[in-house]
Amino acid sequence: MDLSRAAWTIVLFATVNGLIAQVLESYSAHGLTEIAGEYAATVFHMSAKYQMWHVLALLFIGLILDRIADPATKRLMVVTSVLFALGMAAFSGGMYWVPFGGNVYMAVGGAILLQMGWFAFVVASAMAVWRAKAPAIGSNR
Repeated sequence: MDLSRAAWTIVLFATVNGLIAQVLESYSAHGLTEIAGEYAATVFHMSAKYQMWHVLALLFIGLILDRIADPATKRLMVVTSVLFALGMAAFSGGMYWVPFGGNVYMAVGGAILLQMGWFAFVVASAMAVWRAKAPAIGSNR
């Protein structure tokens, strides 16, 4: 399947973040407790989990982006990707620093961006369903 530059960019960002999440999760499971304590390991685990969930959402968006025919829906999916990217950086990045004296408000801002991303994803998905040219399930068309 050929992907556009935008779709590949989303997929690349997702895979790099998947690697970061996996490495930091491994670090939290195998060594962080001895260095920074149980609280830091718990926070790292939670941050990596949320980061990985959003990696999966971004991968999905990257793989379906070029199948979206409606330009408005496609733009909203790109906006969703940007909100997820910024939210992941602020939320997970901020949470990784909290055990070491980082400011929790960066993570709060990131959580708000992630919520906005999910809202945009819902709206874009609803637009795609609403504007789909295929007949509804069970219709006689």
